[in-house]
Amino acid sequence: MNACKRMAVYAMADGYIVSNGNDNECTGEVGNCGCIHAEARLLKLVPHPHTVYVTHSPCIDCAKKLVAAGVKRVVFCEEYRLRDGINYLLAHDVSVSQQFFDEPPTRFEGSD
Repeated sequence: MNACKRMAVYAMADGYIVSNGNDNECTGEVGNCGCIHAEARLLKLVPHPHTVYVTHSPCIDCAKKLVAAGVKRVVFCEEYRLRDGINYLLAHDVSVSQQFFDEPPTRFEGSD
């Protein structure tokens, strides 16, 4: 079993739902796991989404990618271990909110 908490991250925008998957790239090292985060995979499919829904709040690197892509709103379920991604989004006028759900959704409320 992989120790990386981010291995269960999902992201959604414009009808696409992606996961960072379990591609065995994870080293399990906190803060330097080597995983491709779901946000980065999502931006390859949807380069400029308005709203992104994620199971965990973005890390700082993903937050920078989301801002660069022009994202205006991020909705997350669980807070990542560091708040720097949230703070970066807020500092760049991205709306950030928390929404709880029990299992990874097939769609997010308000995502139509």
